[in-house]
Amino acid sequence: MTYSQTLLKELKTAKNLSSDNQAAMLIGCTRQFISKINKGIKNFGPDSVIYIADLTGKDPKKAVIERLLEDAENPKVRQTFEEIKQQIQ
Repeated sequence: MTYSQTLLKELKTAKNLSSDNQAAMLIGCTRQFISKINKGIKNFGPDSVIYIADLTGKDPKKAVIERLLEDAENPKVRQTFEEIKQQIQ
């Protein structure tokens, strides 16, 4: 499960949303985008991650780092994100 999928699931639970369409409306994106999140094709950008973190009571800094770590392929970049993650915990 991608971090974006986890965020979507947590948002729907926290806000008692029964459909992806409701989640899309709350976030301000399309239902098609949410469908691509569910399929693991797309991921939330930093703006959406921070917004969802705020709505679900998560620390926005931690949420953004988790999301960025997911895409980090370069070992140096990944190490840097891991160090930042440790600093904010």
